[in-house]
Amino acid sequence: MAACLKMTDPMRLTLAGTVSLAGSRDYPLMDNLVLSPVIDGDFLPDEPYNLFHNAADIDYIAGVNDMDGHIFTGVDVPSVNTPLVDTPVEDVKRLLASYTKDKGKPGLYNTHSIETGFHQN
Repeated sequence: MAACLKMTDPMRLTLAGTVSLAGSRDYPLMDNLVLSPVIDGDFLPDEPYNLFHNAADIDYIAGVNDMDGHIFTGVDVPSVNTPLVDTPVEDVKRLLASYTKDKGKPGLYNTHSIETGFHQN
């Protein structure tokens, strides 16, 4: 793979994909970006969460900061970046629901409670 990438024209590689910078509360920008791992059986043999058991044997860098994802949220819910406009709770819930759709309502409720400190019954 490395040899192939070294031979590939960077301009052609960059232009091979398209990215839509549009987003909404129901279809967030992050869904338009191909940030997910590609399980190819060679370079990445399995889902990353299944590979952490041997992470001590592999050098890697991992981390987060308190503003991870803010740029995406600002596209999906523009009022987040406008201090004079309130962001309706329903807008935030719709965005969270789209991020956690594979986990259903429990995923939404858990994420909302973590983000806001509000626990829903």
